[in-house]
Amino acid sequence: MTVSSVSPNLRSYSQAIQQRGKTQDWAEGLRLLLELGEESLKADVIAYGVTLSACARAGAWPQSHQLLQELSLGFLEPDLVAYNSAVSSCERGSVWRRSVSLRESMLRHDELADVITNNAITSAFEKASEWQKALEIPCQLSQHRLAPDTITYGSSISACAKASAWQQAQQLAQDMSDRDLAGLIAYNASVSACEKAGEWKQAFGLVTQLELGGLRPDAITLNAALSSCEKAKNWIWALQLMQGLRKSKWANVVSYGAVISACAGSAKWEVALHLLELLGEQHLQPTITTCNAAMTACEKAGQWCRALQFLEDLQRWRLREDDVSYGAVISACAAGSEWEVAQALLNSMQSRRIRASIITRNAAISACEKAGAWQQAFRLLQSTEESLLEVTVITYSAVMSACEKAGEWQHALALLQGLQRSQVEAAVITYNAAISACEKGRVGVQVLSSNFRDTGFQA
Repeated sequence: MTVSSVSPNLRSYSQAIQQRGKTQDWAEGLRLLLELGEESLKADVIAYGVTLSACARAGAWPQSHQLLQELSLGFLEPDLVAYNSAVSSCERGSVWRRSVSLRESMLRHDELADVITNNAITSAFEKASEWQKALEIPCQLSQHRLAPDTITYGSSISACAKASAWQQAQQLAQDMSDRDLAGLIAYNASVSACEKAGEWKQAFGLVTQLELGGLRPDAITLNAALSSCEKAKNWIWALQLMQGLRKSKWANVVSYGAVISACAGSAKWEVALHLLELLGEQHLQPTITTCNAAMTACEKAGQWCRALQFLEDLQRWRLREDDVSYGAVISACAAGSEWEVAQALLNSMQSRRIRASIITRNAAISACEKAGAWQQAFRLLQSTEESLLEVTVITYSAVMSACEKAGEWQHALALLQGLQRSQVEAAVITYNAAISACEKGRVGVQVLSSNFRDTGFQA
């Protein structure tokens, strides 16, 4: 006998099973329940209930289902607690259909599901991303004269957030407010829904509404709203939210990264670099993603010298450059026609065994094109083809444009033929560059006629 050294009884078994439930040892709880029969003791609803509770904590839904069947076979009627434990085990086991089936079984046995039952089902819907089903629960509860609580609304709003259903999430938040149930968790889920849907104005409005309602936004609220501003490239509002995070000492690397990314989208390189300085003052280590965003801000502003300096400074933070890092600097060089620097950076990537993407290589070719270095552009095209990267019409157009500027009509025609062989669809701009190259070389446009006929393009 494993329960005690004295004569066992139903109460001692129930206590032992309950103790196993607290430690989530549901398997031992089931074994003790089975041992009851071996001791000629008949388990009651309480004994089954505590075993079901142990299974619920562990999410052991198959065992919970079996226990409910055994209850009925033993001519014992499962009570609300037993059903709720079984539904909870289904929720933790992420089997929402089974939890709904149990609720229907409760109705057949004249056992009305309560708020706890429906909360577990709502949570199961949320985990399965069944947001539309979760959305129905608060209304269903009201129809049965049951009052949804903060858990009900919180799970429903969280389900909507996962699906970026921000309008439905906001409506649920408003319903909560009307019932005087508005809580920070629900608001955070609503802000998250707006963030995922890219609705930064709605997210910002919720933060304001939260403050007007007497609730104080926390780090989750502000970071979610900040992320929505980052996606919208709205650096001004992002900075305002960042002030709140810094004031509350909630700002972290992710927060700084989001604001810097917003600055990158608006070419606010000076602000981005200042934020990186602030990050260092707080003894926070930037990520390569954050640094890449800062270099992108420099690139979009045409600050190739700053971008290059920043690339060199990565070693100070012990960060390893990647294709995005080099790509941002090379793109900045392209804007400044600094093809020699772009070429040196490509060589550096090769020596560091960093594979350049087609976007990075296109940027280097663009630098050559803007500087009129058509021969170098040609060599880069050849090396790109040899690297087995998928050459795009952008690649060919840049090289074609370089040839056009130098009046190299023969190379332009060779490119046009190569483009057709590679089965890359030529754009109008590509043909225009070839025509311009022929004009500069004083070659008649009729030279291109056969190429136009082959592609179906009308000159």
